[in-house]
Order: sequence, then C-alpha cells, then structure tokens
Amino acid sequence: STPLASSQTWNTPTPSPPEEKKPPRSFGKISRVAPKAAIGEKLVQQTGARCGLQMDLHGNIEHEFHCPDPTLMRGVASFTIAKAREMAGAFQWEMPLSVHYVSPSMNLAVLPYREKTILLGWASRDGGVLAKISRAFGEEFLDLVEGGKHPAAPTMDAMKRTPHLHGYAIFRKPLQLLVKKFAKEWSFEMLETTARITSQMRTVLRLQGMPLQLIQIKFKVDSVLAKPSGDLTLIVISHSQTKVPLLKDCMLRMSPGELSKAAL
Repeated sequence: STPLASSQTWNTPTPSPPEEKKPPRSFGKISRVAPKAAIGEKLVQQTGARCGLQMDLHGNIEHEFHCPDPTLMRGVASFTIAKAREMAGAFQWEMPLSVHYVSPSMNLAVLPYREKTILLGWASRDGGVLAKISRAFGEEFLDLVEGGKHPAAPTMDAMKRTPHLHGYAIFRKPLQLLVKKFAKEWSFEMLETTARITSQMRTVLRLQGMPLQLIQIKFKVDSVLAKPSGDLTLIVISHSQTKVPLLKDCMLRMSPGELSKAAL
C-alpha cells in the first residue's frame, strides 16, 4: 500500500450534537388535584363516615376528625400510598384513584391527591356511604357493591363470565401461584408483585384488628381486586369499571370452599 503523503489533509467530520435525552416517564405519578376545602367534621358527617384524616405530602396530619388512634390511621394511610405507588410503577400506570379496604366491621378508603392524602373510615353496616363520598368529592373514585334482589351466584364460574374480565390468579400465601388465567402479557413477575403487595396490605390491616374481606385498588382504567381467604388469595383484574360493582359483590359473597375448590 502507498503511504499517505504528509501533506494530505483529513476532513474531520463535525461531531453530531448529543441526542437530547428525554426524561424517563414517571410512573406512580399523582395527577389529581385535591378539593379546595380541607376535610372537616362537616364533610365527614356529610359522607356518613365515622372518621377522617388528611395528611400533607410529608405524612404529617393536617386535619383529623374522630379517629380513635390518629397516629395509627396515619401509618395505615402512609403505608397504603407507598404500596400503591409501588404497584403503579410495576404496571407502568399512574397512581390509583383509591384503595378501598373492606372488612366485616369497618371499611377504609385511602384517596391520594397531588398535595395531600385523605383517609375515610366507616362502619361496614352503614349503607350508602360509598355513594355519599363520591357525591361529596365530585368524583366516582369508589365503586359501590352491587347487590340486588337477584344477584349473581357467588361462584368462580359467575365471576369468570363477567364481561371485560382481564384475568384472575389464585395464590397460596403471598407468592405460590396455583392458578393463572391471564392474557400472556401478564407475566408471573407482575402477578407476583400484585400478590406480594396485597398480602402486605392484608397483614398490616390484620395487625390493626381488621381482617380483610376484599381490597380494591382502583386505577383510571383498570381495577385490581384481591380477596384473602385463609392461606389463599384470589386476584382479579377488570378492564371495565362499570362491571366492578358486580365483581365486588360476587367476590365478597364467595365462600372459602368455593375458592379452595377452584385452587385444586
């Protein structure tokens, strides 16, 4: 090969400007702005709730009404928000609109807003509270339980016939998957994350004397529902919010025997 002459010049290409890096999408983001009025005794009474609590972004109590143990309720609300953010990140969704805990004696609803978190509690026997909360806040972020004169049979078969049911899974304890009826895009890792988070929620509430019958984590489009029963947990995901009340009613009335039979 002919050596290059020393006088040869090189046309050094102009370096391309570095590509502008877009910030990563923030999952677990809270987009909703809280109501202007702070939660107060009038609002709590208006909804029929027995107690209420409002926290700022740092978990400090701003307002509290009739909570038997405000520190305990603050801990439950903070824990719930942390777990809801973890689940939203795993699904790559925004933060849920609400987390609704149902127990035989008391219901709790944790409502995350951009500037604050609101917790409301009411006796399970008090009817119409969910509808009153939605009217008071001007949002449909809590789904009613749709019981009727002729409700659907509380069975797995009835649940599976619910339209827009994206799938269900049954876990033994938090992480042993027994049954999986989901679309392929729902990986074991995503279901395992769901089971682990709902199991942690169940444990924390049980320690506070609330053995849970149902957990609903309501997102903008989908709802994740978990029914603990002994050492089993039924996890259901629905794409249709209009059918969630029917699902909640069916899952709440489903017997432990029905769930055990489905897990075999």
